[in-house]
Amino acid sequence: MAGLYLKWKEKMFSKEQKRFAKIIEFAQKNGKIKNDDVQKLLLVSDKTATRYLDELMEEGKLKRAGSPKNEFYQPN
Repeated sequence: MAGLYLKWKEKMFSKEQKRFAKIIEFAQKNGKIKNDDVQKLLLVSDKTATRYLDELMEEGKLKRAGSPKNEFYQPN
């Protein structure tokens, strides 16, 4: 049972890392990325897009820029 859980956890980690790579690639190609871009790119909710962007900021891969009403993220 524990083996199945570990396999599932590995698969989910890998899936999330692929999604992070797509976000970074988009940001590098376009010079920036917005929450709406992440939602459309990955077909996720606003909350999930925010969580992904926050995690990438914590990892130092993105930085927040713009005004609160026009917030976007740039690659580091």
